[in-house]
Amino acid sequence: MGARRVEWVNHTAPIPVGYWRSVGASINTFAVESMIDELAWACKLDPYQFRRNRITDARWLAVLDAAATLGTWSAPTAAGTARGIAIGTAFNSIVAMVVEVSGSSSTSFSIRRVSVVIDCYLPVNPGNIEAQITGGVVHGLNATLYGQQTFVNGAAQRRNFNTNPVIRPKQMPRVDVQIIPRPTSTDRSKPMGGVGELGVPTLAPALANALYALTRQRVRSLPLFPAATMGD
Repeated sequence: MGARRVEWVNHTAPIPVGYWRSVGASINTFAVESMIDELAWACKLDPYQFRRNRITDARWLAVLDAAATLGTWSAPTAAGTARGIAIGTAFNSIVAMVVEVSGSSSTSFSIRRVSVVIDCYLPVNPGNIEAQITGGVVHGLNATLYGQQTFVNGAAQRRNFNTNPVIRPKQMPRVDVQIIPRPTSTDRSKPMGGVGELGVPTLAPALANALYALTRQRVRSLPLFPAATMGD
């Protein structure tokens, strides 16, 4: 192995920042996959089939199909239950989700199940991949449902978890993770994909799309419950 030199430069920003999983992929995927879903409904087409008919990349198609199968997309849903789907990419990996919800409105519902399929090209440790994806689902749920920060004269108003809630154990849905196996013949020129952030980007759009299927009310801004506290 050759020598490696690593350098870094400290850049002080005027606003303190914290850690955020999936960075720009979460914002962009929510916008794109929400719009794709709106187009599907406007055309009166199944959201899964609408996406499938427009995907030309074989890897993307395999991930989408696997997610639809894992999430039992084609199975009938009980009254008051609906599913949403989303697909996206980040860090050289492809991920798709099917989210199943039940309830009566976009403010009164429960998340029953999250089905995730990931293609990271060369999976190394399946157990760690599943753990990272599941953790990303939790992070995505917290952000989608409650995550909001407001500022007054440059000062953050939410300073602790009593005013910045996270999901409770009873709110945690079942999470199923499927990893696309590595190809039989690998190409070393293709980069391995990341997995640590891939549980986040498609969670919000898949949930919002499920809520539309349930209520016919389109969610276009997040979080869903900006005024919630841990007492709610």
